[in-house]
Amino acid sequence: MKKYLFLVAALLCGTAVFTSCSNDDDPEVTISIKDTAFECKQGEKVIIAPVFGNTDNNTTYTWTEGTEIIGRTSTLEYVAKFAGERTIKCVVTNGSGSSEKVFTIKVSEVLLTLDFESEKWTELVDSKQYMGDLLYGKNADGIVDYSWADISTKLSSKLTAAWGGAWGFAEGGIAISNYIDDDIKGHNSYNYQLAVPKSNNSKNFAVVYCDATMSFSDKRARAINSIDVSPTTYQLGVAKYGDTTAKALTSKGDYLVLVITGYDKDGKEVGKQEIDMARDGKFAEDWQTIVLNGSVNGKTNTFAPAVSYKFTMTGSDASAYGGIKTPAYFAFDNVVVNMYAE
Repeated sequence: MKKYLFLVAALLCGTAVFTSCSNDDDPEVTISIKDTAFECKQGEKVIIAPVFGNTDNNTTYTWTEGTEIIGRTSTLEYVAKFAGERTIKCVVTNGSGSSEKVFTIKVSEVLLTLDFESEKWTELVDSKQYMGDLLYGKNADGIVDYSWADISTKLSSKLTAAWGGAWGFAEGGIAISNYIDDDIKGHNSYNYQLAVPKSNNSKNFAVVYCDATMSFSDKRARAINSIDVSPTTYQLGVAKYGDTTAKALTSKGDYLVLVITGYDKDGKEVGKQEIDMARDGKFAEDWQTIVLNGSVNGKTNTFAPAVSYKFTMTGSDASAYGGIKTPAYFAFDNVVVNMYAE
């Protein structure tokens, strides 16, 4: 009987000891923070620093955005890359279990517009539309050094110098202009190559001839959300009425298309948009907003961020040498740039 009582006592003691150890386990970790919703602009840093309770040296922290782990420390420093609402989850774990909390970050776009409005842009407008000193140089055998750069958006361009540079704008490029001329039929000539038929209430704008490129001077990829484009007086006049070289694009199957192509830092194509300037006898005759990225006035498109943007034109009235006979001119203005760089 004594042995039996001793055994029972031992079992009871063992049970008591086991229960006592269980009560000494660490309680679950807690997460406290006043606000779980944040707002910022693209490229800005958001610091999320909750107060954690019941942590020890073995506590782990895991921050995730979707399926991607973006942090493993108690404080998260998050750089907002993309516009929209981001959802961030924090999971903290100790020996007794884990707790989690969800955070939201509303990220707004950083948009700047290149509108060519200041006096510095007016200084780049040549004194005459054809054979002016700025775009063609004072000496026929000299290299024409015409270029521009915008400090805010980082967009820049220079003449293409496709034949060496001595012929200036005749070799292709992007010129700043403020010429308005609605005499489409009477002035369908290269002597009026920098004019547009209708004003967009802007002081200045840019005119593109032949293949031309604008790029970000810091070589960082950015998205152009939208760009306003217009025919020039010369281009529209020839497209509608023809001239001694090119025929009028008034028949079914006739077309003139502006192509905007984006390239990354390695020269790889990352986006392309085609805009009809003439099609089957119908013509673009006024300014229009072209959406390259995002949504603008109900129009939506996705054009990947690019380091450079090239403008080319294709058409149905082609020459034997592969180019087009219709003058490859158009104008653009109000370039809306998403300044966050990939």
